[in-house]
Amino acid sequence: VKKILPGCEYIQYWYDDADRVAFSQDATLRSKGLYRFMLYDNLGRTAVQGTCRSFVFSGGLAKVNLGSSSGLCGTGYTQYTSWSNETINSPEIETVTYYDSYDFLSTEMLGKCSDIAMLRMQQYENANSMVTGMVKRTSTGEYLYTASYYNRKGQQCDELSTYPGGVLIHKSIDYSFTGKPISEHFILYKNEVREK
Repeated sequence: VKKILPGCEYIQYWYDDADRVAFSQDATLRSKGLYRFMLYDNLGRTAVQGTCRSFVFSGGLAKVNLGSSSGLCGTGYTQYTSWSNETINSPEIETVTYYDSYDFLSTEMLGKCSDIAMLRMQQYENANSMVTGMVKRTSTGEYLYTASYYNRKGQQCDELSTYPGGVLIHKSIDYSFTGKPISEHFILYKNEVREK
């Protein structure tokens, strides 16, 4: 529950009933009065990570379910039923990871993305157990979005990512008959101007 290393302040950890780190606090977070929280999906994969001002934690599972258009901070993830929204006070999202489907494209958080129309592709194939999307918060408070698409063999064939300054990059990957990547193509979109 506490790690002490030479030459630095201690790091403290809180674990859920599945022995996963639910909250942590290092010296930097402690000086700001913050804690880092981690929430997991039904399969134990990290779904939401962020910081909060305080929390009330008496055990249970640090678990979320995807199935809402709003959810925790607009991510679409709702907290496990044994938790309440008051458990995590003043949450700020750092990263959100989506798996298995593209339902996240209709969440409140993705609705803030100016490139949401470009992140949507029509080929929804074989995304089970794969990372389908990510949202990351930069140090300036801007959110960056990524959507990943897979072919029928489960190989990533397209990835669309936003970057600071209104840039969107579409990466597509071609595979050989034996499943090895043979080429990658990048298209840069900036201010609605297409450049290669």
